[in-house]
Amino acid sequence: MGKNIHSGHRDRMRARFDEVGFKGWSDHEILEYMLYGVLPRVNTNPIAHRLLFANGNSIVRLLKNSEENADFLTSIKDVNEKTVIYLRSLKAFIEYYRDKQIKEKPIVLTTDNMESFIRTIDFPDDREDMVMLCLTGNMRLKCIMRITEQSGYDYATADIDKLIQLSVRSKTDNMILVHNHPSGRIEISPEDINTTIHVQKMLDAFDMFLIDHFIVCGDEVISVKMKHGEKILNKLKGGRSNE
Repeated sequence: MGKNIHSGHRDRMRARFDEVGFKGWSDHEILEYMLYGVLPRVNTNPIAHRLLFANGNSIVRLLKNSEENADFLTSIKDVNEKTVIYLRSLKAFIEYYRDKQIKEKPIVLTTDNMESFIRTIDFPDDREDMVMLCLTGNMRLKCIMRITEQSGYDYATADIDKLIQLSVRSKTDNMILVHNHPSGRIEISPEDINTTIHVQKMLDAFDMFLIDHFIVCGDEVISVKMKHGEKILNKLKGGRSNE
């Protein structure tokens, strides 16, 4: 009596994890397994299914909501505040681990890995957000910082003063700007071009260089400088583009 009726299943899941980690697992299996620690005597399989379904079958969105919309998550059947706190802590730990990993195991960005790395940056689904990647002269990543001042579904403004202060403090040599387009429209706006030009002009005064400004839209990543390099160069020189 009193034996956990799910212990056999959990033992099999743990044995599977010991053998292959999470390789080949579905998202709901991973979430089910992660919830074992916070729900030791509950069947976490249906809870994992409900959590994912309510969050568009996205673990990323689920973890964001644990931080931004806890009331929504606790409205889901069998999801209590303790579970939400655990998920929020899990998200914070993942971010902490990534920051430590960058510092302890340097990442060097190249033309071959830059876009794939940019795709790993966490952006909100309901608003634009802007981050800067601070780099050394040989393109080693030093840190990732969020610099959004104001934002909405189809706009984001950067706090340029904050950007400069953080860049100087982190002894940045090169910088990459990245922001998202949750609207699904991948086109580069005049505001995107003007932000690129303005940031580069500000960085020039501190002997720092803006490598590029990228826009993420779904799985697509596009370069502002690649698309409008001539226009940007002419404006930086005070001239006119041919467009």
